[in-house]
Amino acid sequence: VASLAHKVTWMVNQRTVIVPTSLVATVLLTHSCRGISLSDLVENVQWLKVEIMARGGLVAPMEEVARAVGNSVKRISNLVKIPKPDKTLEPLLKPRDSHRLELSSYRNQCLHVFVEEALLVCCLISSPSEAGKNAHWMRTATLLRDAETLAEILKLEFTYSPRESKNRFQDAITRLASRGTVLPLYDDGYGERVQILTTRQARRMIGLLRGMLLPFLDAYWVAALSLLPLQTEAKGGVLLASHLKRMQKIAQTMYLENKVHSSEAASSVSLINAVTMLEANRLIARSAIEQGVLIRVTDVRDRPAGDGLFRSLVDAIKQIDARRRIAGTLRIGPLQHEPSIT
Repeated sequence: VASLAHKVTWMVNQRTVIVPTSLVATVLLTHSCRGISLSDLVENVQWLKVEIMARGGLVAPMEEVARAVGNSVKRISNLVKIPKPDKTLEPLLKPRDSHRLELSSYRNQCLHVFVEEALLVCCLISSPSEAGKNAHWMRTATLLRDAETLAEILKLEFTYSPRESKNRFQDAITRLASRGTVLPLYDDGYGERVQILTTRQARRMIGLLRGMLLPFLDAYWVAALSLLPLQTEAKGGVLLASHLKRMQKIAQTMYLENKVHSSEAASSVSLINAVTMLEANRLIARSAIEQGVLIRVTDVRDRPAGDGLFRSLVDAIKQIDARRRIAGTLRIGPLQHEPSIT
């Protein structure tokens, strides 16, 4: 039954028509600068529309992109901040921090089109290059393995194609190559590899794809971090409802301290999904009591050897944090505002 429901959900996603407001929200939330002009927003929306359609996605007809963008901005004006005219040379739009979560509901309508590519890109740009300083590439087998692991970590956030994961990711590499983001390198003694390109188109696509996954990675990292104290304090466990509030406070604090990328890290849905993922990997356990649901960190000695994606809670924190970052060997200029490294 679960498999059938998953397949039906995936099929519904494939037939979902993406509206202009979703395109506008996606650009605003993944744009790396502190604001974007209306003309640049129109140009980026047009570019995103082309990229979605190139992947077989369905986009609502727009006779005039500029008018459609203008109408969309009006529709979500309460979610967008526009500086006063006397403060900048032209109006610059940016998401209101207090409304990013509402805006993300529009962006999420685009995610199914790019999810495999986004998983690949996050793994590719966060891993040190195997080529040294001259180029940034990974062996294809390593990249596929890492992408499958990341997909498993985030499987509660996305509905993946029912096809075998290796085939899905191979197709995603082909799409990234056809759109000028990566270059497949074939066996010349090193084995098959995937090299990241440094063109403007490649940087633009990498920024978009990475920006789509960062809010989820931030939330999962915060959730795992928040559970560390439970290993030594409150060993009997804490109520999930009260711990959720604590996780949200931690996320907001870390956002203000510039340690996570956006306030979306405080999403209750993603934080709860992260807890469920850690439970599935036997790092925590939950039980029902009269007051509610209790969660506690499990003893590593109680877990079968090699069970789950992570060796320990600390290992989970390190693995998730690694995918939030850009490898030092990647030299293609700034992609996204980077938080402080802790």
